[in-house]
Amino acid sequence: MDITRIKSTLRFAVPQELYDIAPGQVTYFVSKDGLNQWELNTLAELMRYFRQLHKDNDIKLSVVPTENELLIGSFAGRNPEEIDIPYKVVVSTWDTTAGFASQYFGEDIKEIVERVTKAPSFSRIKISTTDLPAIVEIDPEKHPSPTRSIEEQIESSYDSGFDMGLKIAKPEKGSLAEKKLIAKEEKKLEKILRECAVLGIELDIDRIKEKVANDLKKTVDYKLIIKRVQNNMVKRGIEFKTYDIYVADGEEYKLDLTGIHKAVYLAYLLYKDGLRVEDTFGEFREITKKIYGHLPFADKNEKLTGGIRDAEGTTFDAYTKTLRGYFTNIRDAISDKVADPLVAQDFAIEGFKGAPFGIAKTTPEIIAQIKEDFKL
Repeated sequence: MDITRIKSTLRFAVPQELYDIAPGQVTYFVSKDGLNQWELNTLAELMRYFRQLHKDNDIKLSVVPTENELLIGSFAGRNPEEIDIPYKVVVSTWDTTAGFASQYFGEDIKEIVERVTKAPSFSRIKISTTDLPAIVEIDPEKHPSPTRSIEEQIESSYDSGFDMGLKIAKPEKGSLAEKKLIAKEEKKLEKILRECAVLGIELDIDRIKEKVANDLKKTVDYKLIIKRVQNNMVKRGIEFKTYDIYVADGEEYKLDLTGIHKAVYLAYLLYKDGLRVEDTFGEFREITKKIYGHLPFADKNEKLTGGIRDAEGTTFDAYTKTLRGYFTNIRDAISDKVADPLVAQDFAIEGFKGAPFGIAKTTPEIIAQIKEDFKL
C-alpha cells in the first residue's frame, strides 16, 4: 500500500480498526486470506528492528484480518503513554518504519536512524529520516459511526449516490460493495445506450475505449496552480481581472468554474484537515462570500435564493443542498481535465458522510497564497 494514498484518505475518513488500537499496541493488517511467507519474514524483521532499538521493549504484535483495502499490508500503533483523548495513532508501511518507531517510542527520528546503523542491515524494511508515516488524531467522542467500517460507509454511498462522487477506496473483489458499484455503473451505461437507440445515434465503442486508454497513459505532472491578475484600476479594496485554477501547467488544464464554484473551492482549500458540510454554515460561509466578492465580475452568476450569499432566510437544509450541488459541479469540472479518476478525486472536495470533506491536494503554499490574495 502506498503511504501517500493512506495519508490522503485518512485526512477525510478514519477506519474503525484504528479506533480499536490500545496504548502500546502494534497491529499488522492482513487480508482475509491470511499471511503469506513474505509477510511472515518481514514481520519477524520488524520485531527484530524494534528489539535493536530497545532491548527491553515488550511490544506485542497483533495480526488483524480486514477487508479494508486501504489498511491491508500496513501496520499501526499507539505510543504506550498516549492515554489522553484525543490521542494519536501512527499508520505505517515498510517504507516508513523508522518514522513509525520514532512516534511509537517518542524519540527523535534522527537518533532512531543513527542507532540502527550500528545494527545488522535490514533488507525488507526501509530505515529513513525522510519517509514518514501517517499520523491520525483519534477522538472517540467525535467518531461519526463507531459500528461502521469505511467499507460499509462506501457501500452506503453507492446506495445514496451522493455521499461521495469519486470513490476514495476501490471495493474488494467479490465484495458487496463491488457488486453495488458494478450495478450502478451498468445502470449509467444502459441509460446512455437507451438514449442513443431512441435518437438513432450509434456510438463508436472501440474508439471511446481507445481514447480512454490513451488518456490514462499520458504522463502529466498534476498539481494545483493559481494564476491571477489584479485589477489595479480599483483604488479601494481588492478585485481581480482574472483568477483561474489549474490542475497542471497549461491552458488545457484550467478548470471551467463559475465564480461561486471558485469561491467554494478556494475556501475549502484553506481547510487542510477538511471540514464537515454540517459545519460550513458559519465561518466557512463568510470566507466564501468574501472571496466571491473579490473575484472577476464576469465570473459572478450565483443565485441568491438558497445559496451561499442568501442573507434573508435560507434554511440550513437548502444551503447544504446547494453546497453539495456545487461539490458535484466542481468534481465534474475536475474530471474533464484529469483523466485518471483516482488522481481526480484528490483535487475534488471529497469525504464520507458524517466525516470532514476536504481537498487532498491543498498545500501550505496554496493556503498562504489564498490568504494573501484575499486578505484573510
